[in-house]
Amino acid sequence: MSDLEFRLKDVWIGSYKLFISPARFVNDPVEKKSADKVWQPVRNVQEEDGTETELEKDKGKAVDQHVNVVGVGVPEINIDGDIGAFGEFYDCGLVVTVKGYTELISLRSLLKAMFQHSIQIHYVGGFTVLLVFRDKVERDSFLEDNVGWEVFLDSCVTWNGQILDVERIAWLKLHGVPLTLAKPQVFDVIASNFGKVIHSAQFEEEGRDLSYAVVGVLVNKVERIKQSCVIKWHKIKCNVLVEEEEAGWIPDCIVDLEEEVDCDVVMETPVVDKEKNNGTEEGEIVMEDQGINEGGRGGLEGSPVVTQQMYVHEESNSQLAEGSR
Repeated sequence: MSDLEFRLKDVWIGSYKLFISPARFVNDPVEKKSADKVWQPVRNVQEEDGTETELEKDKGKAVDQHVNVVGVGVPEINIDGDIGAFGEFYDCGLVVTVKGYTELISLRSLLKAMFQHSIQIHYVGGFTVLLVFRDKVERDSFLEDNVGWEVFLDSCVTWNGQILDVERIAWLKLHGVPLTLAKPQVFDVIASNFGKVIHSAQFEEEGRDLSYAVVGVLVNKVERIKQSCVIKWHKIKCNVLVEEEEAGWIPDCIVDLEEEVDCDVVMETPVVDKEKNNGTEEGEIVMEDQGINEGGRGGLEGSPVVTQQMYVHEESNSQLAEGSR
């Protein structure tokens, strides 16, 4: 038995070694001989010599030298050289951040009331705007009058090509909320999980379409939002689809102040796209009882409630125009 066991200890089948395990009922102690070989994985001769295989040599040949894969399907693109986009505005531009949504859409009127010279407004994204003056003198004059612009601006700095934070305003359509829960504060709670609510929920078609509501949020990522979640109210759970409007949105303030007719814009209506998309991910949102069956529309505490009408005042007359967002 010992001789058979000794001969079977060095049996190899391809790259696999055959091991012999003595029966448990054997009383004789098993001696480990120094000549026993320790199993090692079979290595490629080229790997041991430090040489590359043909497959390794071909890796990356088809990939452009300016594109490096950072993650699964996420390319990294190198931009060479000094770009200096909008460098012509270095001496006459200011990067400003407005305090909120209302200040953003009425920025042209606020600027005209404070500063009588020509200012071009370029929307950057989110609450960030690039103001371009006619020259450095007018720019510095505006910048020094911080008492005036601090009323509606959070920050105001000169434009010199600095990297700005990525922010954008997204309009979210929320489908699937039961009618008994369809109050603005409920939609705002759901939307607040995807960004900062800057415009409270409203229904389309002047409130006649109750199949979904639209909420405006401020987000700091470039990916479009399309996700499903589960809301829980008491013992009831409901699936809700949250998808971002495909149509682009820009504020009405993007005009030259010299070409603008006197107006005081309080609200505007964003572009709404009726397209539907497929593909969702799931999460769960737990909601507390907030008196759903009580009447009235209101905003969630901490989330700004924006008026639902737009007032346009002209020199000749006053006109009331409807605006839902």
